[in-house]
Amino acid sequence: MTALAPRAATRGRRIDWPGAAFLLLATVPTLVLIDGIAGAELMPGWGPMLVALGLVGWIAFGLRMARAGDPLIPLTVFRNRTILLAALSLSTCQAVNIGLAVYLPLYYHAAFGFSPALAGAALLALVGGIMIGAYAPPVLLRRNPAYKPLLIRAALAGTALAAGFTALVALNPAPGPVIASTFGLGLSIGMLYPVFTLAVQNAAEPGQMGAAIGVLAFMRSIGGTLGVSLMGLAALNAGLAGDPATLPLWSLPAAACALMAVGLAANLMIPARRLKGFR
Repeated sequence: MTALAPRAATRGRRIDWPGAAFLLLATVPTLVLIDGIAGAELMPGWGPMLVALGLVGWIAFGLRMARAGDPLIPLTVFRNRTILLAALSLSTCQAVNIGLAVYLPLYYHAAFGFSPALAGAALLALVGGIMIGAYAPPVLLRRNPAYKPLLIRAALAGTALAAGFTALVALNPAPGPVIASTFGLGLSIGMLYPVFTLAVQNAAEPGQMGAAIGVLAFMRSIGGTLGVSLMGLAALNAGLAGDPATLPLWSLPAAACALMAVGLAANLMIPARRLKGFR
């Protein structure tokens, strides 16, 4: 099975170095500012400076993309709903994945009384679920090469499991249900990862394939960074780092649930198409 379009011509094209520089200028201060909002210490006066640098970078990047002969990311890519929505949903999945991978052992210990060794071992349920889930979409899509139903079902299952994981705090169950729900969440996220790539490859024009996959990879990286910041904000305020708690313990899985819900909403808006190139 393949969803790749025919190879596009590459002669005469140039690397958009100014566009890459403007994107770097935009993203670095933006991410540092988000980390500062999430609890990282910033030097006095850096907040307004980071906001100004980020705005200048994003405006310059947008103008460059509109005027460059060979832009880093053609504006036509941004008009493709499938690419944008898939990239948004992928970023939320990556945010949940990386954010939970960092803070889940602390949450296991505080909410369920897991020992450090058991908490670390239980984290393998999330990682193992993601790895196993990635093998399911090719089999399912061979039977029905329409990716939207699979995206919706996997995202819906992930959102429901994250919500259930939040509710488990009140029950304080044995390790088995906790680890099983974590494995199910990882399984749902793992099933989503390869489908996003197939959907974008299927929707992109031949000359935009590299830019579309680049947008997907960029949003995945941004999602991971934002996930650590958002989950860190919830973890710190829930007292998982030893500070006084201002939020309940279930704030961490609730943040994961909210992110999965955003991804589910994006998946619902993705245009329904069938994958091309099956044989």
